[in-house]
Amino acid sequence: MVLFLTVLMYLNLNKTIEASKPLLIKIAAMVSGGLLFLVLLASLKSGLSISAPVNHEAGLIKNLGKTLFSEYLFPFEATAVLFLSTMAGAITLTKKNS
Repeated sequence: MVLFLTVLMYLNLNKTIEASKPLLIKIAAMVSGGLLFLVLLASLKSGLSISAPVNHEAGLIKNLGKTLFSEYLFPFEATAVLFLSTMAGAITLTKKNS
């Protein structure tokens, strides 16, 4: 839900106030998106291995929870605080003055 609110905050659906973006910004966004896609494809290609042993417990929620709350506890909590502060900022910015 917080991620959904973050996306809504960044969309800025009020187009009457903001002028259209210049062509250079649109081109830069497309180029950076394409580069991000290429990096993603390269990382997926290098991560795949045919001779790797199959772990049947790799996708279980229990293992994900153990890993998330043991090895990655600080990044998990930091991300939660970041999303919470982003949500509070979005509410503050969109709140109408009474």
